Amino acid sequence: GKMKIREKKTWNFRAEKVRDFAFACSRKFIWEAKGVEIGDKRILAQAMFPPEADPLWNDLVVDVTAHTIVHHSRYTFDYPYPSALAIHINHAGMEYPMICFNGRRPDANGEYSEYIKNRLIGLIIHEVGHNFFPMIVNSNERQWTWMDEGMNSFLEYLAEKDWDPEFPSRRGPPKTVKKYMGMDPESVSTVMTPAELVRNKGLNGYWKPSASFNILREVILGEDEFDFALKTYAQRWRFKHPSPGDFFRTMNNASGTDLNWFWRGWFFTKDHVDISIDSITWIKVQNNKPYLGEYTVPDSGISGEGSMADRYTFRITEGRDAIEYYRNYMKETWDVKADKDFHIYQLHFRNIGGIPMPILLKIDYMDGTSEYMRLPAEVWRKDNKEFVKAIILSKEVKGFVIDPEEKSADLVIGNNYWPRNQAEESSLGADEYDSSKQVQKD
Repeated sequence: GKMKIREKKTWNFRAEKVRDFAFACSRKFIWEAKGVEIGDKRILAQAMFPPEADPLWNDLVVDVTAHTIVHHSRYTFDYPYPSALAIHINHAGMEYPMICFNGRRPDANGEYSEYIKNRLIGLIIHEVGHNFFPMIVNSNERQWTWMDEGMNSFLEYLAEKDWDPEFPSRRGPPKTVKKYMGMDPESVSTVMTPAELVRNKGLNGYWKPSASFNILREVILGEDEFDFALKTYAQRWRFKHPSPGDFFRTMNNASGTDLNWFWRGWFFTKDHVDISIDSITWIKVQNNKPYLGEYTVPDSGISGEGSMADRYTFRITEGRDAIEYYRNYMKETWDVKADKDFHIYQLHFRNIGGIPMPILLKIDYMDGTSEYMRLPAEVWRKDNKEFVKAIILSKEVKGFVIDPEEKSADLVIGNNYWPRNQAEESSLGADEYDSSKQVQKD
């Protein structure tokens, strides 16, 4: 008989405010979809994958896709497109408006590890998240990688933690960029280096800016102010073409904070974060009479008489009212009463790395209790290398440590401790203390 000629079928696509197009088609695709309410719209989240991707992709990917557009809408603007699709490919990932392609699948036996599952979740969040940066907030990714990849990696981190607070995030936590920040400056680029000239593009364009946004949010501005500023930037520049200057100015303006020192350090230089407690003077005040205390622990650096009291900020003489002296000299108030013994600790901090940072100080007392004190980044405004702070405490201190929770990407942990031997006792500081002499540059 005659061969039957199949009729051709034409697919017509139409979309508004898109800058690119991609398409996927397969007779083998399994299709999953679910509706998601965002604002006053119902968005169709979709996943398409071949049987080889099952069971890993089944149910999981469409849920992660829906989670991502809901999460990112909360931090930016309501997702404006009618659908969001995640399509399976065998390796890697790539993004387009409304559609993205994502690798990771089970092995030939249909089995997969928790590692593969988590990497797929992170990949889906990352690629779907690109709808917001740079598909809608339409920066020039060929020129400024960090404006889309860095911002998207940061939002990926927040979305991963929103998906599962224990999610093993790779990009975002500040400590993940410490090794890169400590590399030989000759082998790294500034974040503001044009994309085609950047060395270590992944670390420089994804990891470092993502960590810096995390630090800005958690350590410097606080979550509420940062989130408001980011949302302002996203809404002000959606479907427009922002440059780095537009981002910096908008974040400054919306947060009500001059952050130029932060942009300079993290984006325009190769500096890193490394703040050291170089020395401490301890003055006991008993019966309203002061005298120099003395640490007896090894390698404390305190020799007793004289010390920093003579060199830096104050002298207190016998017979003078120490509390009145400090009230007048330091212009500070505190709740220590004159009839009680108290302690004055003068801490000498040094900014070795170059990037100024708030000092997140943990104070451990002899009685086993602890408290936290935060000194803002502005303490470095007159001298970016040294800062001296005197604090009045009612209890004797066992030790001080800067940033014990590793929120600031401080490169050398050992010099965060005073006395130094407490770094060796701590699981946080022990591993890096010995190597600090090689990394630290005066």
